[in-house]
Amino acid sequence: MGASRVVLLRHGQTDYNRAGRLQGQVDIPLNEAGLEQARAAASVVAGFSPALVVSSDLGRAIETARIVADALVDDVSVVPDPRLRERAFGELRGHVRRRDPGALPHGLGGAARGGAAGRCGGRGPGGGRSPVR
Repeated sequence: MGASRVVLLRHGQTDYNRAGRLQGQVDIPLNEAGLEQARAAASVVAGFSPALVVSSDLGRAIETARIVADALVDDVSVVPDPRLRERAFGELRGHVRRRDPGALPHGLGGAARGGAAGRCGGRGPGGGRSPVR
């Protein structure tokens, strides 16, 4: 058995992403920019010749994954997996992210910036800027 490689790809842009809204598990579709991003990513991912495409079961992720799978030489199906869903934001869902923690319900602004990037000064893994800021 040869070496395996896992390629991770985030879904394309949605209107919620563009507006800076927390979407979590709300099933917001890709917008035109997101569709274009998925098509651009498909040609890059195709270079890895994946044997399997697994996606969150949310529509935006499945649509991104199908665009990628359709660009592959081999016939590869998209396998939806609910365990890959984005985290749920509860009452924060739909709120616009702001730097002011008091702008969100119950002072939960820190949760909106959460994740590893929020805990390490806005820097993502490898020191890159967090897209959440």
